[in-house]
Amino acid sequence: MHQLRIPALIVALCGLLLTGCAQPKVAVPASLLECQAQPGLELTMDDHAVARWMLDTVDAGEDCRAKLRLVRGLVQS
Repeated sequence: MHQLRIPALIVALCGLLLTGCAQPKVAVPASLLECQAQPGLELTMDDHAVARWMLDTVDAGEDCRAKLRLVRGLVQS
């Protein structure tokens, strides 16, 4: 009878230890899962349009980096 209790006790203790190590899942808002789209570049753009495209591309990249920082803060906290 003691031979059956010891493995069952070990399994129960291991289960408790493993659940203590589990990290809760973090809900990431859907708005943080998509970055602003990079604007398209057209071959017929004049200099002003290309400059505007460059600024919009930088803005899209910053949008993505900012959202990644927020997600990182949620996940690492």
